[in-house]
Amino acid sequence: MNHDNRHHDKREDRPVSSTHNGDYIDTGLALATFCEQQAQTPWLGLDTEFMRVRTYYPQLCLVQMSTPDSINCIDSRAIGDMSPLYDLLTREGLVTIMHAARQDMELILAESGKLPHFVFDTQIAASFCGYGDQIGYAGLVEAITGVKLGKAYTRTDWCKRPLSAGQIDYAEDDVRYLGEIHDVLLNRLRELGREEWFLQESESLLDADAYVIRSQDAWRRVKTRSRMTPVQHQCMMALAAWREETAQHEDLPRNWVMRDPELIKLVFEYDKVDGAVDSAISQRARQRKRWSDELEQLLAETKQSPDPDTVQEPRPQPMTGSQQKQADRIMAQLKQLA
Repeated sequence: MNHDNRHHDKREDRPVSSTHNGDYIDTGLALATFCEQQAQTPWLGLDTEFMRVRTYYPQLCLVQMSTPDSINCIDSRAIGDMSPLYDLLTREGLVTIMHAARQDMELILAESGKLPHFVFDTQIAASFCGYGDQIGYAGLVEAITGVKLGKAYTRTDWCKRPLSAGQIDYAEDDVRYLGEIHDVLLNRLRELGREEWFLQESESLLDADAYVIRSQDAWRRVKTRSRMTPVQHQCMMALAAWREETAQHEDLPRNWVMRDPELIKLVFEYDKVDGAVDSAISQRARQRKRWSDELEQLLAETKQSPDPDTVQEPRPQPMTGSQQKQADRIMAQLKQLA
């Protein structure tokens, strides 16, 4: 959850125990019991706190969850096996309420290989109700409930233990109002006749393929304005794919393997400047010698034997069937709003 733009408040920093408000869950048994108790609940509000500073994959630190009757913080680091929760989220008929859900969905899929049965994304719903395209959670809470959320723990390291009572209260705020917001937005969608639009837009959240980063498409993430020859472009594609695969395998941030500027510089200087490969690899890397050897071989093979199917700069790919349907829906909606 992005905690920017919160109103500052003062909260206690006493350490929290597993009995904090009766809602801090930090054992596998407590998690299993909680999930059993929610077997018939109609909805759950969900948010996660994670770290991704030193790793490629997000590291789950805390799960916040609201129900019609309670607010709960689930200490994933203490519990380890979170499968009872992931199984609960896939229950047919359950509505999982989230705000700006994509990063949380990516994490859930990476952790469990599953996605929730249905997600009501309050940011998407808000956009159809006139609150703007990407309203933040704090702004939406204030607009609907009048509550200004605090920002005292914006920079908290959520993986560090113990968490204070103030940190727990702060984390709970991220799900405290989701049920109320859901009801207000759903009623508004129905009043405006836009519920079907919202449901169609929400379909993409449940597409597991949308969260998979394929190494062969990694070049599309590289930021550059440089004009390249077809062979140079293929080298850039090969380098981006290598960086993505290496970052995934080593569980390191992409920039800790190679930054975009260095990747582009290497494309142009590989066979012109001595030491270009070594200079391109991140100074953080402990595997510099092995990576250097791999890159020398990769670039040599790419330049000597370019793939005739990809040597030309790729053109934009046509939209998939689902993407075309989504574009058609958006155009129809715009015509109705005009």
